[in-house]
Amino acid sequence: MRHFSPLRGVFASALIIWANGSMAEELKEPVPAANAKTESPKASKLHGVTIVGDSESEKSMAGSSHVVGREALQTHHQTDLQRVIWEVPGLYYQDEDGYGLRPNIGMRGVGVLRSQKITIMEDGILVAPAPYSAPAMHSLPIAGRMEAVEIRKGSSAIEYGPFTVGGAINLKSTSIPEGPVKTHANVAVGERYGRRIHMNVGGSTAHTGWLLETYQMGEDGYRKVDGGGRNDLSVQDTVAKLRLNTDKSGDRYQEVTLKLLVSGERSAESYLGLTESDFKTNAYRLYAGAQKDTMHLARQATSLRHVIEVTPNVDVTTTVYNQTLKRNWYKLEGVKSGTSDVNLESILADTGKYAAAYGVLTGATSEANALQVRANNRRFVSQGVESVLNVSFGSQFQHDLRIGLRLHKDREDRLQQDDRYQMFQGAMSLTTAATPGTGKGNNRIGSAQAFSAYVHDVIGIGDLSLSVGARHELIDLKQEDYGATDPDRAAAPTNKSLKVSQTLPGLGLAYQLSPSLTTFVGTHRGFAPPTPGSEKETKAETSWNTEAGLRFAKNNLTSSLTGFYNIYENILGADTIASGGQGTGALYNGGKARILGAEAAVRSDLGGLAHLPFRLPAFVNYTYTDARFESSFKTSFEEWSPAVNKGDYLPFIPHNTMGFGLGVAKAGYPDLNVVGHFQSRTRVKSGSAKLADVEALPERTIFDLSTGYDYAPGQRFYVDVRNVANRTYIAARRPAGVRPGMPRTLWAGISLAL
Repeated sequence: MRHFSPLRGVFASALIIWANGSMAEELKEPVPAANAKTESPKASKLHGVTIVGDSESEKSMAGSSHVVGREALQTHHQTDLQRVIWEVPGLYYQDEDGYGLRPNIGMRGVGVLRSQKITIMEDGILVAPAPYSAPAMHSLPIAGRMEAVEIRKGSSAIEYGPFTVGGAINLKSTSIPEGPVKTHANVAVGERYGRRIHMNVGGSTAHTGWLLETYQMGEDGYRKVDGGGRNDLSVQDTVAKLRLNTDKSGDRYQEVTLKLLVSGERSAESYLGLTESDFKTNAYRLYAGAQKDTMHLARQATSLRHVIEVTPNVDVTTTVYNQTLKRNWYKLEGVKSGTSDVNLESILADTGKYAAAYGVLTGATSEANALQVRANNRRFVSQGVESVLNVSFGSQFQHDLRIGLRLHKDREDRLQQDDRYQMFQGAMSLTTAATPGTGKGNNRIGSAQAFSAYVHDVIGIGDLSLSVGARHELIDLKQEDYGATDPDRAAAPTNKSLKVSQTLPGLGLAYQLSPSLTTFVGTHRGFAPPTPGSEKETKAETSWNTEAGLRFAKNNLTSSLTGFYNIYENILGADTIASGGQGTGALYNGGKARILGAEAAVRSDLGGLAHLPFRLPAFVNYTYTDARFESSFKTSFEEWSPAVNKGDYLPFIPHNTMGFGLGVAKAGYPDLNVVGHFQSRTRVKSGSAKLADVEALPERTIFDLSTGYDYAPGQRFYVDVRNVANRTYIAARRPAGVRPGMPRTLWAGISLAL
C-alpha cells in the first residue's frame, strides 16, 4: 500500500487487539425521552465543550439547532463533514474532490466557497487557518474521529463569531473516558487500496484523565492522470489529552485540560477539470498537466482549558490556544499561448482558440517553459485567549447569563513562486525553477488583531424564554506586500491597513406551548469582516437575519419547521483561485441582497412508533432557499461578472436540497442503513435566466449504504458503500473545467473495544 508507512504500526496493534478479543461499547444509543434528566453543569464540563447543550436547554433556545450524534457517525463511518451534514437542514455543500479535503459548506444562503463565511470550531476553538485574515478552509479535522457535530443557526449563534450571518458548527472531539482504561479500534480497507484506521485509548482516575487518539486514512484515488499516477491521498490526525481535576464532590471544583493535535496531508489533488466532451468520454481522467499537482499540509494545535466552578451557579471557563498550519499546494496555474500565459478556465472553455495550449495540457504537444506551476506556499498562525463567565440566578425570573471575552491574533504569510515545465513525450520536465516570493501577489503577509466580547442572557419566565444579547468585534487588519522584486524582504513593504468595529445585537423569544412543543422567533445582526489587503471602500458584510419556527419532541419523534429571512446591507465576494479568480484575496462589495427560505426536519424510530420488535430509524429534511441581489452594479468578480442586475440570483445556492435516511436494526441480526442527499440544479454564476438555459451544476441524488453485524459482544463487522448507485455526476465547475464526484466505493472493516 503506497504512502501508508505511518499506519503499519497502528494497523498491527489493531490486529493484535482483535485477535485477543475485546468488549466493545454498544454502537446504538437509545433515543432519550423528552423529559430525561440532564447532566449537571459539572458533568457536562467533564465531557467537553458543547454549543447546543442538552434537550432541556434546547427547549428555551430562540433559534435553530441540530446535533449529529455518536450513533449516526459510527453507523456510517463518515470521514467527510460535507456528507455528515446531509442529516441537517439549512446547510449546503459543493463537492470538490470526493473526500471533503477542501470543504465548501454554507448556511441559509451564505456562500459555500471554502466554508469561509461560517464559524467552524473544534471543542469551541476556531479551526480556520487564520480566522480573521485568511478564513478560507484548506482542511478540516477528520469528521470520523468526532463524537458529535453540533450546528447552531440564527440568533442563537451570536455567541460564536466572527462570522454570524449563517451560524456555527462545532466539532466535538472524543471525550476522555471516565473510569478504567478503555481502548477502541476501527480498521477498514476499501477499493483502490483504501485504508482507514481509527484508534483511541484513555481513562480516568479520581483526579486525572487522559486520551490518546489517531485517525489515519488513505486511498490511491479515483482519477487517473495521463502519463501515469492517480489523485492519491494520505491524511492523519493524532490527538493527546490530559486532564487534572480536583475532587468532583468538593467545593469550587476545578479542572485543567491540555489538548495537543498534530495532523498532516499529502494529496495529489488538482484544480484542473475536463472539457464537457472529455468528461462524457471519461469522467475520471486527469490531463497530463496535473502530474505534479500535490498538496502538502501540516497542522499543529495546542490548547489549555481551565474550568472553575466558583459556586453551583457560577463558573468560568478560560482557554488559551495556538494553531500553526503550513501548506504548499503545488499545482498547475496556466499554460503559455503565444507569448503570454492563459488560465486553465479559458483553455478548457475554448479549445479551438487555444488549441496549442490544450495540446500541451493533454501531453500531445511540447513547448519549452509552457507549463506554469505555482508553489502555493503559505504559513498560518492563529492564537488567543478566551474566557466565558456563566451565571445562573433568579427565582421568578430565571437568568442564564453568559459573558465572553476573546483576544485573538492571526496571520497568513505567502511566499510563493511559479516554476516552469515542459511536456516531453507526455511527461512533465522542470525547465525553470523560480525563486520563492517572485510573482504578483506571491510575497506578502496579512495579519489581524481582534478583540471580541459578548453578553447573552436567557431569561425564563414560566414557559416563556427571552434571549437578549450583543456581540462586539473590534478588528485591526494589516497587509505587508513586499512585491515580486524583493523575495528576501530586505526593503520596507507596501502597507495597507483597515480597522473594523461592529456591534451585533440579537433578540429572541421561545415559548413552550406544551411539554413537547416549542415555538420561537428571533432576529440578530449578521456580520462577516473584510480581510487584510481590502481597499478602504470595502465594507464589512452586514445583514439583519430573522427566523421563526416550531420544534416538537416526544418519545421517538422529533421535528422542526423554520422560516428564515435575511436582508443584507452589503454582501461580499472574495477573489480566490478556487472561485476561478486571480487569487488576490481582494473583496468585492456586492451591495444589497435578500435571502428567504424554509427548512423542515423529521426524525423518528418508526419501529418504536408502530410497536414493532425491531428498530426503523428514519429521518428526512428539506430546505428551500431563494437568494437574490437587491441592487445593480458592474464588477470584475468572476462569479458575478460582468454585471449584476437587481433580482439576479446568487450563484452556488441551490433552491432545493433534501437529506433522507432509513435503517432497520434488531439485536442479534445484521442491520442495514441507507442515507441520501438531493440537490437541485444550481447556477454557477449570478443571473436571472431560467436554470435550464444556463451553465449549472446538474441536479443530483446520491445514496450511501452501511450494513453491519455484531458477531460477538463488542465486536462488529461492517460494510460501507459510498455512491451505491455508482452515479457519474458533475461535482464542480470551478475554477477550471468539469470535475466528477466520487464513484461507487466499497469499504469493509471491523470495530471493537477493550
